[in-house]
Amino acid sequence: MADLEMQLGNFVPNGRGIVEVWQSQDMQAALAELADSLCDTANSMGHIHGTNNKPLYESGVDVADRTAIGYVRTSGLGIIDQAAHHTLDALNH
Repeated sequence: MADLEMQLGNFVPNGRGIVEVWQSQDMQAALAELADSLCDTANSMGHIHGTNNKPLYESGVDVADRTAIGYVRTSGLGIIDQAAHHTLDALNH
C-alpha cells in the first residue's frame, strides 16, 4: 500500500468529473448497447410466446444522480416467463 501512495503522490480525484463521465452520452450509449444485446438474448431464450408478438423483455438506460444505469426488465408476458424459467437469471451465468 505504501508503494501505491508514493506513486499517486497528492492525487485527488475530481468527483464532478467522475460523475460527468458516468452520466455522459458516450456512457449511456455503451450501456444501451450492452442492455440491448442482453435484451435480445433474453427475448430469444424466452419460452412463452403470446399471440401479440410483443417482446417478453425490454431494455433501456436511466440516468441517476451520479451515474447512468442500463437495465433489462420484463415486459408483458415476460413476467410469467421470468417466474417460470428464470430467463434473466440465466443471463448472469
